[in-house]
Amino acid sequence: MNKTELTKRIEGMGEYEPFVDEPISKRAVLNAVSELTEPSKVIIPKFVAEWVEFCKEYEKGLSECLSNHPSYEMPDDVGEWFETNEEEVHSKEELVSRAWLEGYELEVMKWNL
Repeated sequence: MNKTELTKRIEGMGEYEPFVDEPISKRAVLNAVSELTEPSKVIIPKFVAEWVEFCKEYEKGLSECLSNHPSYEMPDDVGEWFETNEEEVHSKEELVSRAWLEGYELEVMKWNL
C-alpha cells in the first residue's frame, strides 16, 4: 500500500477510531501520513528494465532475475552490466531488487557528439 492508498483508506474511516484504549482522530492520523516519505524510484538502463519486466511477465522470481545462470536466459547485455567488480555487483543487485519491488525510472542516455 502506498501513501495515496493509505490516505484514501483513512479518509473512509469514521471521525474517531479506537486506537488501543483511546480514540484517535482521523485528522491526527492523516497528518502523520502526510509526513511519510516514499522511497524514490531507482534509475536503471532500459535493457535492464526490459529484463525485469520479462522476468515478471514470465513469472520468474527475483532470484532468477538476479542470476546469470545459463538456464535463466539472462541477455548478454544485462549479464555484462552486472559483471563489473564485486562491489558494483552488489550495488546493481540492490538496484534491480528495488526496481522489482518499488518501481523504477529509465536512465537517460547521454550522447557524446
